[in-house]
Amino acid sequence: MRHYGPRRSLSNPSTGTNCLLLAAALMCISAARSEAATAHHRGDARTQAVAQVAARADYVKTEEHAERHDALVLTTHVRRASKARPYSAGLVLEYSFVDDAPDTLLLGGMFTRKTAKWTAAASPFFKRTFRTGTGQWYGWGSLRRQVAKRHSLGVEVYGSMETYRPTKWLLGYTGTISESVSVSLAVGSGFGDGPERVARGSIVWRPQRTRR
Repeated sequence: MRHYGPRRSLSNPSTGTNCLLLAAALMCISAARSEAATAHHRGDARTQAVAQVAARADYVKTEEHAERHDALVLTTHVRRASKARPYSAGLVLEYSFVDDAPDTLLLGGMFTRKTAKWTAAASPFFKRTFRTGTGQWYGWGSLRRQVAKRHSLGVEVYGSMETYRPTKWLLGYTGTISESVSVSLAVGSGFGDGPERVARGSIVWRPQRTRR
């Protein structure tokens, strides 16, 4: 049996205003990264700020019912990176406007290591739900391999930092449409008392600096 709760429109005035304000802030940060990117191409270690806006749909199926949540997700990733080094470290700030569930704020670290074809990443993060005023520490890890110029496959694992147990895994595909736009699809399942099936689809836009 499929179950969908009462849906909250993403177009209501309060949510719309918050979206515009946060999107503007993210784009300002994105524009400021240009000088850091130039230094990065020279091989120097510099601080970079990358912003993105994603439209995402998540599906969760348990024994009793199935749910779908649509969300607008605004993310800023600030990191210290260099082309001369295969690893980088930084911070991630993410705000999610969810249509039929409480909005959430995520703040965490991001540690990445890259080789010619492989990318490994790990992130401990704190996720807070505003409607209920609750929050919890989680962990996320991924391993991705580039299989073609614009295509990659990977696996992701999520878990609770409080119980030290994984809660779900996802096998995913990411395709790059252009320099600014990419899409991703992922399917998986839960561990233990987690969901029976999970799936996620998203389209991501990364604002680019205007060239003169």
